[in-house]
Amino acid sequence: MNIFDDRIYIFGDDSRQLALFNLFLEKGYNAAYSTDCFSNDNKKIKYSHHFSEDNLCTGTDFLIFPIPLKKRSIDNLFPFAHKNNYIIGGLFDKELTAFCNRNNICYYDLYLSKNFVTSNAKITAEGAIFCAMQNSTKTIAGSKSLVIGYGNCGCKIAGMLKCMNSEVHVIEPAKKTYIGRNIRLYKNITEVRNIHRFDFIFNTAPQKSLVDGILCRLKKNATIIDIASAPGGTDFDYCKKYGICAKLCPGIPGHYAPDTAARIIFNEIVNLKREG
Repeated sequence: MNIFDDRIYIFGDDSRQLALFNLFLEKGYNAAYSTDCFSNDNKKIKYSHHFSEDNLCTGTDFLIFPIPLKKRSIDNLFPFAHKNNYIIGGLFDKELTAFCNRNNICYYDLYLSKNFVTSNAKITAEGAIFCAMQNSTKTIAGSKSLVIGYGNCGCKIAGMLKCMNSEVHVIEPAKKTYIGRNIRLYKNITEVRNIHRFDFIFNTAPQKSLVDGILCRLKKNATIIDIASAPGGTDFDYCKKYGICAKLCPGIPGHYAPDTAARIIFNEIVNLKREG
């Protein structure tokens, strides 16, 4: 397959999508970009000057969307989509995958790629720690940190914190025999009897674990960074009421390092096109 033959349509208004568009242009691809196709108020797509409504999404085209991707957010595009389109995004909901399967539309969820997941987790971890440093008067070095969840992002956050000389503790319900030297492991947050000692808490789990009974025991200048899917695992209303610094930080790769995040997606798509 000639990887320059197909048109590539990029949708979304975050910095990562724009960086991805510019990267495809730089490499000589036939790319187009639209910033406003998700509005509930206007079901008609607004086009940049690169788009023509007459030939939008026709032929064998790649349609690249922001992450996460839900069917209801792009319903207004489906009149244009057909079986020759290739829908690319991440964290597809069941309704979207069912629609694509039912209508023979090709799709690719980036989160099925181990390389993408690993690379994205590294950016997320770095961005989460950067956000913590921006919102605290303390350094990571010499601090005590608690990481809730030890999945792809949690293990990267814990590893970086350890390299920065923070005392790292991890909450992970699944039994893990080894998570690294000098990292204290708990099964759940109720086991953490000294939670008042922590300077930084990083939550990666979607379950509500940072609730009033836990939050009331934190030190006043503790910093919470929650990267779980909205609404997160933190009671933000309680934090606001009692002056606890708590930040919900979705989409870190696109905000923190859009150029690097875009290149990761670019490489995934080029490899996908090469494989046919």
